[in-house]
Amino acid sequence: MHRISGQPETLAEWLEQYKEIVDKRYADDKIAKSTRDDRKQKCNTIAGKIGETLLKQVSTRTIADFLKTYDDEGKARMGQAMRSLLLDVFREAIAAGWCDSNPVEVTRAERVKTKRERLSLDQFMVIYAKAKEESPEWMAHCLEIAILTAQRRGDLAKMKYTDIKDGCLNVIQQKNKRTDEIGHKVAIPMELSVAGFSLQATIAKTRNVVGRHLIHHTKQAGRAKVGSKVRDVSLAQEFARLRDLVGITGENPPTLHEVRSLAARLYTEKYGKEFANALLGHKSAKMTELYLDERDGWFRPKIAG
Repeated sequence: MHRISGQPETLAEWLEQYKEIVDKRYADDKIAKSTRDDRKQKCNTIAGKIGETLLKQVSTRTIADFLKTYDDEGKARMGQAMRSLLLDVFREAIAAGWCDSNPVEVTRAERVKTKRERLSLDQFMVIYAKAKEESPEWMAHCLEIAILTAQRRGDLAKMKYTDIKDGCLNVIQQKNKRTDEIGHKVAIPMELSVAGFSLQATIAKTRNVVGRHLIHHTKQAGRAKVGSKVRDVSLAQEFARLRDLVGITGENPPTLHEVRSLAARLYTEKYGKEFANALLGHKSAKMTELYLDERDGWFRPKIAG
């Protein structure tokens, strides 16, 4: 009777319904295709190991024993990813009325320290050259703007031409998701240059179509129209594709975020640590000495010399 009415009896049956929820999130542009595919694959793995358990009988012990198998195999990061997915799986089950509580919430989340490899300037230039060869035009623009501004990928994606005022590119940085702090307002001087790139020159050459955002599509790409904003997840995915193509590998190869770290190191060498901190939006006891706080809270790092 449960199967006829649509009520899932086992965890595996609910996971099949959960995969439909994942598909809808993708259709609504809430997650990327790679995220959708990864979650559905993980659902298959869970179903293969504990899927026969009756949904209402899945206990914290069931989940803890399942997650422990990853810890025992030295795959703590995968265990962490599985726990995160299972949290969502049971949240949706509660929302659908099939469960009364979430057995995953009280399990211990393994703390895994990220040891992402640093990106060198030579590696950046190799990736940049590959982008010039075969990526959409927006990717080369993204890489130039990323190393020149040292901003996060979300901030890169939302930069607009209207943000350029009084000789500066004004960026309201994303708030810190872990602390929920409001992001800094940084006025980046247009005369900035690093690694052979110039912010003013780079922005000038992006103005090749009618578009509001600095990083935009210059050709029709699926549902994306010419001049439309490139999603930050697309920036990250294209960077990873290029990185793999040029053979930069490792257990935790550098991501697009590492361009921000590289830029910080380059600016530290060129202008000093305090300047780099100001550009990144990091707090520092000495930072007030490097800001011109005269325009409604907009901070402008001073370029020495």
